[in-house]
Parts: sequence; structure tokens; C-alpha cells
Amino acid sequence: MRARIRAAVAVGLLLGGMPPLVTGCVPPEWMVPPDEPGGRKAKVSYTVNKKAFKHLDRAQKAMNDKDFDKAREELEDMQSRSKRFNPYELALMHRTWAQFHIEQEDMKAAAASLAQALEGETLPEGDLIDTTFNLGSLQLATEQFDAAAKTFERWLELAGEKATPTARFTIGIAFAQAKDYEKALEQAQLAVDAEDDPPEQWLQLLMSVHYELDDDRAVEEVLKRLVVRYPKKIYWQQLAGIYAERKEDAKALAVYEILNRQGLLATAEEIRRLAQMLMYHGVPSKAISVLKTGLEKNVLPRDIEVLELLASSYLYARETDEAKGILAEAAKKSDDGKLYVQLGRQQLRDAEFDAAATSVRRGINRGGIDKVGNAWLLLGSIYYNAERWSDAMDAFRRAEGHSESAATARRWVNATEQQIANARAASAP
Repeated sequence: MRARIRAAVAVGLLLGGMPPLVTGCVPPEWMVPPDEPGGRKAKVSYTVNKKAFKHLDRAQKAMNDKDFDKAREELEDMQSRSKRFNPYELALMHRTWAQFHIEQEDMKAAAASLAQALEGETLPEGDLIDTTFNLGSLQLATEQFDAAAKTFERWLELAGEKATPTARFTIGIAFAQAKDYEKALEQAQLAVDAEDDPPEQWLQLLMSVHYELDDDRAVEEVLKRLVVRYPKKIYWQQLAGIYAERKEDAKALAVYEILNRQGLLATAEEIRRLAQMLMYHGVPSKAISVLKTGLEKNVLPRDIEVLELLASSYLYARETDEAKGILAEAAKKSDDGKLYVQLGRQQLRDAEFDAAATSVRRGINRGGIDKVGNAWLLLGSIYYNAERWSDAMDAFRRAEGHSESAATARRWVNATEQQIANARAASAP
């Protein structure tokens, strides 16, 4: 179960909740004001000269026209003259390179360019915040998890109270992938708590982090929210798994019964599992109903395993006639004689001596019985109860030849000899 959660984070969450990268067109002019919004003082103010503007503008227009050779030529020309440009102009160049690499679907190169654009933090506050987030997102998408976590930590410092729940969700993924689960938990919890109805992926992330931190109680609480808001089979199964791991079998059974009522138990294994749980908790009548429904709907195969479970359910419910019919059907399908012996034992309890003897003999003849001496012992006791002394003696003598039944068989031999003697005495003139 833990592996499934980890896979959900790695695949289902990694890109699904991330906001798009902020690329956009290069504006017609650039300038960092002396006092930026939000109170952050810029150490140095830069403007963009006409040469830098022309390079960037031509590169942007070329990309808009899908003329990437021309865009590359403009950026390479500007880069070759890098000593002529100030740090802000170079940051804009690297950011444009990043956009170029994104258009070429080279995300690692795009991340490297954004990292260069952020050196010295010469971009205006808004651009700096957006670019830092974009860099973290690219690093996350290209599985540079430790780098992404570090970048997002810086972004949190820059964004402060501007951090949105969606951004915190993405950052939580980055921390989880970097295996910093405490920080991942903080961001995931803040994201979820900020929404009255958090998206499914956010709850998945929160649950997965709790799993990694071995907090099963917290996992349970998140799963309870998921099954109410997003009642998918997988969440019910995971909740049942939590209860089973904690040996809270009654709760696990309750969850499986909910799944069954909702028609979500679709496999033979799931139906058998529910029937076994019902048997364990002493409700064989429900187990019978579950198994019969599964057979009627052809979800369950009418094989030996299912028939044995159904027969056991009938026996537990003290519906012996139905149990014997199912046992007889299963015994015919079995390659060994064990089920015939089991059937014979039940027929003996019901004083059906002839049928019981026939069943046990079939079982012995078919073979594959563990401790066959006990089967001969059972056959002897059937004949004994039917007062068929000669047949009983023959069966007990055979049982004497097996170590597991020899001692008991000798006592039965003695008892049978006494019965034979009594019968002879009674018939004497």
C-alpha cells in the first residue's frame, strides 16, 4: 500500500497540480524601481539599453513566429557580447533562453538558464518571485528534487504571505520527492487547510506524507475525508488495509461491506476475502449470501476453493444438508480424496452410515490423503456405528498398519472383538 502511495506522488501528483510556467512576451522596456512594491529595497537599479532591447525583442518575435533558428542566432549574438550588458539585461537574456529551451522541450536546459537569470537577483520583485517559482517547477519536472526543494525554500522567503495554496501544494511535492517529509507535511497541510473543499490530489499528497512519517492515525483521517468527498474503491481499500494492519478487524469488515453494497467488489479475490472476514466474525449467513451472489453473477468461479468456503459457511450456519451437497460437488472436482473424507465425516454425524461409508471409501480410493490411517479409522467407526462388525474389523485392522492411527485402532479392534463375541453369544441356542 505504501508503494502505491509513493507511486501516486511520483506520477499522479508531480505535474498534475503545478501552475503553468510564466513565460510571456518581453515587455517594451525594463527598469527596476529604486523602491519596489512590498518594501524590498533594490541594491542597484538597472535600465535596458537599446541594443539589449533589440536582441531580446527580435528573439521574442522569432519565437512567436516559430523561427527558432533566428531566435537562437539573436540570443547567441547577444551572449557573445555579454560584457556590453548589465546584470539585469543578462538576466533577461537568460530568461529568454529559458523560454527558447521550453519551446524546444529541453526542460533541463531551461532550468539551467533560469538559474542563471536568478544569479544576483537583479529582476524586479514580481519577476523574481515568478522566475524563482518557475525554476523550482522545472527542477521538479526534471527530477532535480533536492535543487527544487532549495529553490522553493527561497521562493517561500520571497513570496511570504503571497504563497497560494496551489503553490504550497507544488512545493509540498518537491519536499516529498526530496524526502524532507516534515517540510512536505507543513506545506501540504497549509494547502489543504486553506480550502473548504481541497482537491483530491492535495489530499493524496497529505496522505502520502503521513504514510512516510508512519502516522497511521493521520492517514486514517485523510482517508476518511477522501472516501466522503471522492468515494473511490482504492481509498476504501486503503482504509480497510489500515484497520487490518492495526488488527481492527471489525472496522475492516465494515469497510468491505460498504464496498460490497456499493457494488465495488468486482474480483473473485475480493468476494472471497469478504466471505472469509464474515466467517471470522461469526456471520456465516452473510458469507453464504455473498458467495451465492458471486456465483450467480459469475464473478466467482465454481471451483474447489469457492465450494469449500461455501460448504464451510453452511456448516458454520448449521445448514448441514446444503453443506453436504456442496461438499459432494467439490469432492467430484478434486484430484484427491480429502473432500470425500470430509463429506463422510459429516454424513456420520448425521447418522447416514451407508452414504458416509461410500464417501470415505471413495476418498481412500482416490488417494492423496494425509495420514490415510485416520481415514481407515473413520471408516471403521462408521461401520461400527452401523453394527457392521466384520467391515469395521477390516477397516480397523488397516488403520493399525499406520503409525498415526495404530494405538487408537487397537482399542477399536478390542471393542469390535467384544461386540462380535456378544453377537455370537446372543445368537447361540
